[in-house]
Amino acid sequence: MNSQDIGALLVMDRSLLDADGDRRVTEAEFRASPQTGAMRGIVTERDYLRAVARGAVGRDTAVGDIMTDFAADNGAGLISASPDTSVLAAMEIMTEARIRHIPCIAPPSRDGATGAVMEGMVCLGDVVKALLAEEREEVQICRDFINGVYD
Repeated sequence: MNSQDIGALLVMDRSLLDADGDRRVTEAEFRASPQTGAMRGIVTERDYLRAVARGAVGRDTAVGDIMTDFAADNGAGLISASPDTSVLAAMEIMTEARIRHIPCIAPPSRDGATGAVMEGMVCLGDVVKALLAEEREEVQICRDFINGVYD
């Protein structure tokens, strides 16, 4: 994770992820993971460091031993955002749940033609960058107004 600058990994159940059983996971199968139940948990740098602090990491430690399990983690389940979730709302969800990474999952279509779709992962850094960009834009608008520059 460190060498790739990745702060979190989704942990999947391969047997549920490979829906057609051909031993290859296609992008469509991955994106359908929310509806197939293949998403089992998430492992983050924080999970790893907590396990190290407990002395629970060894050569044979499995990811499942240290991950945040969506099914077993105090009944919290999968916490996610949708592509329509505002940046402020995502920050609020992350703050309240005390998490730094949140999967972005598009809900099923209203007509039922498609199920929930995995879109990506949002991290706290993404949220902060977006909020800073909005703040800078607002500051520029105020400066332009003060200086008599109007669009």
